[in-house]
Amino acid sequence: MNNSTSGVSSEVDLNVGVTIRVVLTVLAAAIITLDLIGNVIVIHVTRTRTPMRTSMDLLIVNLAAADLMMIPVIVYLINFFFNQFDWFGGIMGQITCRLAISLQALSVIGSVYSIFAISIDRFCAVFFPLKKLFTKSRIKWCIVLIWSIAISFAIPQFLVVTVKAAGAKHICVPSWKTSGMSSSNYTLLFVVIGYFVPLVTIASLYFITGVRLWKSSVPGHHTELEIKRIRATRRKPTKMLISIVIVFALCWLPLQAVEVMRRFVPEVYWSHIPMQVNFILPWFGIANSAINPFIYPIFCEKFRFEFKRILCFVCFEERSRKKSGLTLVTGLLPKTTEKSLKTNNSLRSSSTRNTRTVFITSL
Repeated sequence: MNNSTSGVSSEVDLNVGVTIRVVLTVLAAAIITLDLIGNVIVIHVTRTRTPMRTSMDLLIVNLAAADLMMIPVIVYLINFFFNQFDWFGGIMGQITCRLAISLQALSVIGSVYSIFAISIDRFCAVFFPLKKLFTKSRIKWCIVLIWSIAISFAIPQFLVVTVKAAGAKHICVPSWKTSGMSSSNYTLLFVVIGYFVPLVTIASLYFITGVRLWKSSVPGHHTELEIKRIRATRRKPTKMLISIVIVFALCWLPLQAVEVMRRFVPEVYWSHIPMQVNFILPWFGIANSAINPFIYPIFCEKFRFEFKRILCFVCFEERSRKKSGLTLVTGLLPKTTEKSLKTNNSLRSSSTRNTRTVFITSL
């Protein structure tokens, strides 16, 4: 999300009716609630239930943190729609105005490059399963690089945004002309480096990974049903991550396309794009931060189990165990359940135990 809303002239009449105000208020409240609750649960589950054992855990936490940064941007948008840019003056007005807009770039770039890093991690896990290429130390440096790129895009936004006095109002808007920086160059870099290049690379990596997974054979001797289960288990993480990429691309594509049009073909933009589009498109992008955490439970048993337990305040351990058999990661189960699983496994025949072990380790 660049400057599509903040780039509109403050002279444009942005008064909206009561119905639209109610809809926007409900939408903003829903996005904030889902974004906050969903991503906090993701961070909690990843930190406490899987104790940060894998590189993907760290990157998922990083993605959730980037999504949480989108919440302050909603405050700016609500002010934009309801108060026609009217902010408040003073030092705090300047600081909050700059933070509200620069956090857009920080969140979007942090999200897309977290997804980019996850795709590389998944690619290496599939093609080099016996090599630990992404150690915790390397992942931490990777996260530092992600936020360095994000900050480099957020700094120009922070510098050009200012609060201007306009009569009785204080207007929070970017001022590219007085800053000496080029808005068009920034937009081009943002769209290319912060959207198209990483997404094209991610799509290519997942295509190659998907072909490898779908064509790979299962080692050892197994029944047809067991082979199907093992393959389905291997493919689930990739399906989940592909879904995250698709949702991100679809949520942000309309806004990025309109932003490019506004900067580089303004005559087409002003003659064919209604002003209302500028008010609607940012919400699609912002909604992405609230959608992401609820993709995990669809594909991942551990997240589904924890979301149910936390959101419903009910103990789902026994129900989840019966439903999924031994597919639950044992780290997510209470100690009593883990002991019972081990006891039951020890009573089974060696052939059955070996088959189950292969199935569990394939997770």
